[in-house]
Amino acid sequence: MNKSMFYKLAAILAVMLLQGCSVFQTPPRQVELYTLAYPAPDAAEADTTLPVRLAVKPFQAVAPYHSDRMVYADNDYRRSTYVYHKWLSKPAEMIDSFILRDIRAAQIVETAAEGTGNDPTHVLKGRVEAFYEDDSRESWAAVLALSITLSKNAPAASDSPVLLQKTYRVRRDLEQNNPLGFAKAMSRALETVSEQIVTDIQEPLKR
Repeated sequence: MNKSMFYKLAAILAVMLLQGCSVFQTPPRQVELYTLAYPAPDAAEADTTLPVRLAVKPFQAVAPYHSDRMVYADNDYRRSTYVYHKWLSKPAEMIDSFILRDIRAAQIVETAAEGTGNDPTHVLKGRVEAFYEDDSRESWAAVLALSITLSKNAPAASDSPVLLQKTYRVRRDLEQNNPLGFAKAMSRALETVSEQIVTDIQEPLKR
């Protein structure tokens, strides 16, 4: 066999090997997405509906909870994130949509809308201060901390009177130590906080 034929065969063999490697190459692992889920509250008594037009402003979040990454902690000083498991949307976006849904379902105000629609009489703002999976104890838990501010709507030139400022902190144990268990436990935590918010804002809204 001459050199020319040898090099041609070597080149063909190399191409076949490369193609074989691509055929048997492991496909990239798919990222799994999670969301929160819990039932909306029942409507309050009809005579408790207040003549209020409430605007729910987009909630904010402190680092590292302002992304779609699922955060977990194995001690008080370190935060890590899952690589192949993420939230379907950012925690603040999920939370304010559920709070708005629950206020509407409870029918405690005349209207509740996103942003500043419907010429609001009152404004609700929120900030996510903790939204993570705590793995530092024997029983893993979802940890949620949410601060809200309820104020009367006022012209831009004046200060809006603050009617309520409160921070809610809730822990819910995971039934299974994995991202799905985290999503379920966090759903229960938000359900508890949302129920408290719906109750707490009713008296200040009467002012």
